[in-house]
Amino acid sequence: MKREILFKGKSVNTGEWFESMTISHGTIKRKRYDVFMEISENKWVGIHPNSLSEFTGLKIGNTKLFEGDVFNYTKHKGYLYDNFQGEIKFEDGCFGFVVITGQVYRTFTPFSEIDELKSDLLNHIDIVGHTFDIGS
Repeated sequence: MKREILFKGKSVNTGEWFESMTISHGTIKRKRYDVFMEISENKWVGIHPNSLSEFTGLKIGNTKLFEGDVFNYTKHKGYLYDNFQGEIKFEDGCFGFVVITGQVYRTFTPFSEIDELKSDLLNHIDIVGHTFDIGS
């Protein structure tokens, strides 16, 4: 399976979220950042280290799903989950989610264990923020 390698992070200066393939650690232009991201050729932005998130390879329409994204799930006929709020995580070598609020079935559910990922889960979630902003 081929997927786009992409990261997003929040600027320490402007608070804006950026997406990029290129990230690094260290010093750039005499300003010390723990993490920085190349947002265009030779233009780098300091990123809050705790906001740095990897793209899962999954999308809802044109919205890319990143590690750390928080979503609301709406129960639908034929699936076992009740309404809940969850967070996208990377654990045990795969992407999945944990339940933040609502009925907890287990601590981590890999996306690979959901039979019809798009129709059973992705078509029934709305991204409401990122753990870095929400403080979860």
